[in-house]
Amino acid sequence: MKKLNIKLFVLLISLVYSFAASAADDRAQRSPFDGRPEEKEIAIPTEFNPGYGFFVQPDIPPFGASLFSRDPNGQEGRKSGLNPNYRVAPGDEIDVRIWGAKDFEQTTTVDSQGNIFLPEVGPVPVKGVAQENLNNVVKNRVNRVFKDNVQIYTNLRTSLPVSVFVTGAVANPGRHSGISTDSVIDFLALAGGIEPNRGSYRKIDIIRNNQKIGTADLYEFLLEGKTPEVQLRDGDTILVHEKGISVAAGGDVKNQFQFEFNTDWTYGAYLSNLASPTSSATHIVVEGIREGKPYQTYMKTSEFGDFALHDGDKVIYQAGLHGDVIQVSIVGEHEGNKTMVVPKNAGLKEILNHIQVDPAVSDVRSIFVRRRSVAFKQKEAIEESLRRLQESLILARASGTTEKAAISDAEVTLLQEFVKRAKQITPQGKVVVAGSQGVGDVPLENGDQIVVPKITNVVMVNGEILMPKAIIWEKGESVMDYIQKSGGFSEQANESQIVIVRLNGETEIGRGTEIHPGDEIIVLPEVKINSLELAGRIVDIIFKIATSAAIPFAL
Repeated sequence: MKKLNIKLFVLLISLVYSFAASAADDRAQRSPFDGRPEEKEIAIPTEFNPGYGFFVQPDIPPFGASLFSRDPNGQEGRKSGLNPNYRVAPGDEIDVRIWGAKDFEQTTTVDSQGNIFLPEVGPVPVKGVAQENLNNVVKNRVNRVFKDNVQIYTNLRTSLPVSVFVTGAVANPGRHSGISTDSVIDFLALAGGIEPNRGSYRKIDIIRNNQKIGTADLYEFLLEGKTPEVQLRDGDTILVHEKGISVAAGGDVKNQFQFEFNTDWTYGAYLSNLASPTSSATHIVVEGIREGKPYQTYMKTSEFGDFALHDGDKVIYQAGLHGDVIQVSIVGEHEGNKTMVVPKNAGLKEILNHIQVDPAVSDVRSIFVRRRSVAFKQKEAIEESLRRLQESLILARASGTTEKAAISDAEVTLLQEFVKRAKQITPQGKVVVAGSQGVGDVPLENGDQIVVPKITNVVMVNGEILMPKAIIWEKGESVMDYIQKSGGFSEQANESQIVIVRLNGETEIGRGTEIHPGDEIIVLPEVKINSLELAGRIVDIIFKIATSAAIPFAL
């Protein structure tokens, strides 16, 4: 059978890969991934911006920061009322008023024994009584003497002045003056509040005479309204520790804050409980550091509950992948994010500037993109060719008039098996973006996979040769040199049908093609079948598979 003219294959590849021409568009602004005369001159980015893209939210405050945000000096509004948990101490002044069967009004001071003295009633022990319970305590004692028609009113008028040391992760550490009714929160406000970048809202110690007498967790106040029960005395110390594991929540949440956890680990369910995502939040982006490298992942909210969160993570709740964002993945020789969610209008170069690579390992000249829409079109082209092959096979059998012209049963079985195997091929959907002018800034699509190949000095020789193998690249050696090193052509080889697949996804044909490191040489098979029309369609399919899936395929 006559071999098909090589020009046919030139025409086929130009049609199948016409889309690659637009991918080579090179913008005026050059990135670290542009082509340069010398490899060593390529400036590879060494730092990663973990907040890149649509989800940059650098100003998320700590949960509870509003406790101290209005009054940096801690003086605004003091004192609008007393701490209800305050316990009466010697020296406090209490207003007592009695009316009804007995009239009495007096301001009395708590003595050193913790009592106040009321005429006709005697000493009333009030030391250690909570301010909110003071009225009941005095009333119960008075009713022992005046049992009927007596009303009682008490008011804790003044408290002892105290000085408390506030230290650790606060804005203005030092000695601060207040009164004994002031709470831990009041003295923290006097110290300018907790340092937002390093202070803990959950690990606060109260120290008296060099001994820890209590702790305060401000989340109990923020979430449940409970104030720290420790009553401060003159000379006490409040120590704010460094904050524990902290995770920021943003996006479609009711509480957009950095949340601190008082354990060494936490899960997504705990964060969601604090952040309170809205009903529209369906997906989640997690950005952070894992094993010293930038990390990003994307998942459904239903998958987030048992996801382990690390210190410094940023979690963004989103209403799915709507029209203004897309998701892309990065594979191959790079460090950092495996998945990124970025603005819809993001270009390839914009993403590359945020990918960390090692110039000694990553071949930045040969980056390419795998695209689902391209793979789908390639698959459609192969299936259309298979459909035409099957139609031609039916017509060939029906029109055969001689034994030689007709398609034999054996050939029909062979072709049916060929069609079955060809339908299982999955094209790679490669978009060629790197050329002699560098990497083109092509717009990205949702689901794109950016591939960073590894630098290699190996040439693969595959297909219809005697010994398929990997051979060390040597400058100046031709296609035929590598084929000879692989044992030469097999008996089924079509010596005029040689496809060279570049590392960047580009495809060329012919013996005269210059070979580069990382190239793959694929020798296609000769199709020996009675019908020239069927043979032509089979060759077309084999060629499309070789160029779209980068694999040798035979009848």
